[in-house]
Amino acid sequence: MKNSIYILIVMLFLVAGCFDEYDGEISDTWVSFQSANARISEDAEGPLQMTLSLSAPVQDEDVVVPFSITSEDGLLAGTDYFQSASSFTIPAGQNIVMVNLLDSVGNNEEALGDRSLLVTLGDAGQFTAGFPGPDKEKSSVTVVIGEDDFTIFGETSFEEVTAPDDNTRYSRAGTVEMENNPGDPSVDFIATGSELGFDTSYAQDDLDDGESGSENLGVVSNTAITAGADTDFESLFERCEQGFVSADLDVWIDITFDDVSIPENLTTLVVEITFYANLNTTFETEDAMEVFYVTADGRGDPIMSFRGDDDTRAVTDLDGNRTQGEWVTQLVELPAERWRDGRLVVTMRNGADTELFMLDYIAIKGIQ
Repeated sequence: MKNSIYILIVMLFLVAGCFDEYDGEISDTWVSFQSANARISEDAEGPLQMTLSLSAPVQDEDVVVPFSITSEDGLLAGTDYFQSASSFTIPAGQNIVMVNLLDSVGNNEEALGDRSLLVTLGDAGQFTAGFPGPDKEKSSVTVVIGEDDFTIFGETSFEEVTAPDDNTRYSRAGTVEMENNPGDPSVDFIATGSELGFDTSYAQDDLDDGESGSENLGVVSNTAITAGADTDFESLFERCEQGFVSADLDVWIDITFDDVSIPENLTTLVVEITFYANLNTTFETEDAMEVFYVTADGRGDPIMSFRGDDDTRAVTDLDGNRTQGEWVTQLVELPAERWRDGRLVVTMRNGADTELFMLDYIAIKGIQ
């Protein structure tokens, strides 16, 4: 019930924003997906699912919502993906239901790289598809079928890191180099298995602002988030059970991961990240999370940048897409001149408890 109430509150919040920008006719009854993006690997087993929500009170009869699937990447039904239905059903007495976007996917050995398709809702009687407004947000889902032929050169989902069961806050001592504190979330990790190790430090020597205090910072677990009374967390980690978080830093930090060796004769080298940026807050231009791949030639420009905006208070990526209020997975291909040994560095800055970044997974991988 709490989840249902939260989803409806978020929907009303977003719709209020749409009303400010749209002078056309507004429907007060609509049906929408939980997210505009989803991802599944070619080697995944079982269906790809997502929540479908009805804006109105529960109905006395089933609501049947038609949908269509299209692909600009040439994905073929019955070969690259499988879907036996042409409509979703929201049963009588319910307004939130889990549906299968795809029943399953095929493993195409000839296709290289990620490919995508679009699952688009149609109107269902009095219920229009998507949030009110000209863009009909959440009326469709871009589904990325991820390449499963990648060789992983370095990755972490932070599962091998020790994380407390009852604490999400790290006590900062005001030194440039951060050290692990007993009972606090880990900010440093020496690799012991398959996951990359990392070291966290301030990116500047001048720590006049934000040099101390207890903040949501470091590797935390879903158990600790659930057990705590901290309302700044809008979500649990989705891909794994632990991840790195930051909030109210007031200064930049660097999370520097272990060096990785990149072989020769690659055809593709990519960096992948899964993260969440809080929706119900006001990110500013100085607030950001950026990803770099550092080689012998230096840090260079960020591979990925997710930055706030003083005017819109929203977080967007380098292409201007809003990356906020939902789990986002992005893959970015590195240019060939950077296909060499190096290390991943993630930088973060935020200025309030609610300006929360959650990093669930990061990896560098390629096709040989």
